[in-house]
Order: sequence, then C-alpha cells, then structure tokens
Amino acid sequence: MATTSTDKKDKRPIICGTDFSAAAGEALEIAAAMARRLGTKLLLIHVEEFHRMADLDPSLFEAALSQNQENLDREAKLLRESGTDVEAKMLSGSVFDELVTAAIKANARTVIVGAVGHGLARRLLLGSVAERTAETSPIPTLVVRPGTRLGSWLRGEHPLKILVGYDFSAASDAALGWVNQLQQIGQCATSVLHIDWPPDQAQRLGFHGPLPLTENPKQIQNSLERDVAEHVAMRLPPEQVTVTVAPGWGHPEGTLFEIAQREQVDLIVVGTHRRRGWGRLRFGSVSRTVLRHGNVSVAVIPPLEERPPMSVPKLDRVLVATDFSELGNDAVSYGCAILQRGGTLKLVHVMEPPSVAEKNEPRPGKDNPKLRVQLRALVPPDATDRLEIETEIVESADAAEAIAQAAERFDADAICLGSHGRSGLAKTLMGSVAQGVMAASKRPVLVVRDKTL
Repeated sequence: MATTSTDKKDKRPIICGTDFSAAAGEALEIAAAMARRLGTKLLLIHVEEFHRMADLDPSLFEAALSQNQENLDREAKLLRESGTDVEAKMLSGSVFDELVTAAIKANARTVIVGAVGHGLARRLLLGSVAERTAETSPIPTLVVRPGTRLGSWLRGEHPLKILVGYDFSAASDAALGWVNQLQQIGQCATSVLHIDWPPDQAQRLGFHGPLPLTENPKQIQNSLERDVAEHVAMRLPPEQVTVTVAPGWGHPEGTLFEIAQREQVDLIVVGTHRRRGWGRLRFGSVSRTVLRHGNVSVAVIPPLEERPPMSVPKLDRVLVATDFSELGNDAVSYGCAILQRGGTLKLVHVMEPPSVAEKNEPRPGKDNPKLRVQLRALVPPDATDRLEIETEIVESADAAEAIAQAAERFDADAICLGSHGRSGLAKTLMGSVAQGVMAASKRPVLVVRDKTL
C-alpha cells in the first residue's frame, strides 16, 4: 500500500535497538523496512552495558568497544545500501533506559526490539530488556519474535493478522490509533477483542438472570458489542475490523492467548498503563504476561499524554428519568432541548418492587400501557415530530442504580433528571436520587433544579 500524504508529513523516526544477535537482526530488518515504507529515518542504537569494565581492564574494554562500533557501522552501511535513511548511535548505560531516553529525545514513532526465546535463563538475563522497554516507554514498542511474518507482510505477500486487546482504557484507544497507522503501511486484517467480567457487566446493566460460563447472556453481549464497535469506529475504519466480545472468568490473558492461537494471528497489540514498582506487582499487567508468554510479536502501546482537541459533543441519545412529580416532569423538556434533531429520547420511571403481600394482588405493573402513555404525554408537542421516543418502566428499590443501569442499556449520551435540592438532615433522611445517579454513572448528568428554592 502506498504511503499516504499524512504519512509523508510525519517524519518521526523509528528507533531500533541492537545487540548484534540473530533476534536483534530480525527486528532490525523489520524496522528498516517500516522506515523505508514510511519515508522516515531509522535510528539504530547499540547500548554498551559494560562501561564499568574500563576501570577493571581498560584494554579489554577498548577492544570490546571497538568491535561493537565496527559491528554497528557495518550494519548501518548495509542498511544505507538497501535505501534506508539510517543514523547509528553508540550509547552507554542501562539498555532499556537508554533506548527509552533516546526515543523520547527523538520524538520517535515506534521503538522496535527483538525478543529472545522462552528459555528461563535467557529470558531472565536478556528478555527483560524488551519487557522493561515496552512497559516503561511513553513511545509505542514493537517486540519482534523470531520467525515473525512481519517481514513477508511488509513485502506485500499477505495481510497482517492483528489481534487488539481492548478494555475501554486510554491505552486501548491509543492501541487502536497505532493500528490505524500500521494499516497505512500495508494491508491488515484486524480483530478487536474485549474480554469482560460477567458479574460486573450484570451489575452495570441490571441483569438478574443466570451467568453461563462459556458465553455472555444476550443482553450483556449485545451491549458490549455495541459499545466496543462505537469506540473502534472512532479510530479505525469499521469495514476493516472484526469485533469480538468474550466472557472471561479467569485471567484475561488466557482467553487472549486462546483466540490468538485459534486465529493464528501475526501480531498482538495491547495497551499498557505503565505502572511501576509496587503498583506494577500489585495490580499485575496483561501486557507483561503477553510479552513473557506470547508466541508471536507484540506491540505495547502507552496512553497518549496529549489530550485530543476539544470538540462540541453530539447528543443523539438522552435518557430522562421522572417520578411524575412536577420537577421530574420538567426534566423531560430539558432532555428534549439538548437532543439533536432525529435523536432518541428515552423516558424512564422507576417503581418500587412489589412486597410479598402485594405480589398476588392487582397493581399497576411495569408493563401497564397506561404508565407508558402517561410518560409519552410528558413530551412537548413541538418535540414529538423531531425526536424518536422510547419508554421504560423499571422495578427497583434503588432508583439511582436503576436509572444508571437503564442509561447503560440505552447507551445514553446524557442523563437528565430533576432534583428537589434537599440538603442537611432532609438529604440524610430522604437521600438524593440525583446524587446517587452521578455517583453510579460515568455518563454526563443534567440536573434540573427547582427555580423557587
């Protein structure tokens, strides 16, 4: 695929670290090919770790340094002959520290390093360089496994099969953006995988049925597929992506590895939260597990440190909750006011669940059509022609939780409801549904106050 005009304007270099091993050589071939395709510079770096040897045996150190410089110059010469714009640097210090520092100074696009095999001794001695670089770098890091198909992809021999682990975090969003850049280099077949914890999703959506072990209930599955697809569509062309949602009752890495093996992917892309020290040990790291135990190349993407430019949000779906009080009903008009033409307004009323004694007695049930008609009658006449109207009656002892769950099921862009503005003892005794909704939901909430207070 030809380089786009956007690519040509992006002259950030690619960083590749080498120790002149076979694994480093394979990574270097990938880095050089990517640099040529992008029309950018390759910064080739060798870090000399044994600088302290100079104090013990200066002659031995000078000989080793001279040999490594010769190796570096030879690799750079071969790359230039292949048409790569390369700059070679010899640095001294900790390998991953120097690689990360060089990447930051150069404002690099990507850091590329080779990975060693899975032998315990080799992984402990050498593999930690790739792992620590990937998990501490603010620059995306591509760890190339031996036998990777990245090279044949760059030669245009086949699409690159990519699996992206997605968890709605800023790092996951950045991972999607990095894959979008990768798709500008060559043809890709991208799958985005979200692994959910079913009990959390049941609580979020107000699902009260049984939770199977091998699949999500339809309500949870449909909601998550919708949410993941919306996030993906903002960063990747949706026609080029397959979205998969799978329940995970154990560690998510197990499901990720299982699907990667089944689909025979060429590259796993995951975000990293860049935790360090005790936090890294306490919370664990999906990226670290994938780096240590994955059999294919891995790209680890940190969250973007720059906030995206501000834009005016588009409100297409607004949920309004009312208890049929005057103030609750007033919130309906405000919900209509903030909706775009053609948007959907959902009206929700929360009822107390029936007591044991009431269950066998006639009562206005949540499916009573009169309540739905009563809800629809609250919509101002001038809004009915420009908006889609939906209604829902919910039974719950916790109105705030029920409203937040209904907003999740509806995928609301905003929630609107009235508040009586109680404070002090009244608030303590009677509670505040509005405050409860704001605590329970991450969605924007518009609270309509009584103007007479």
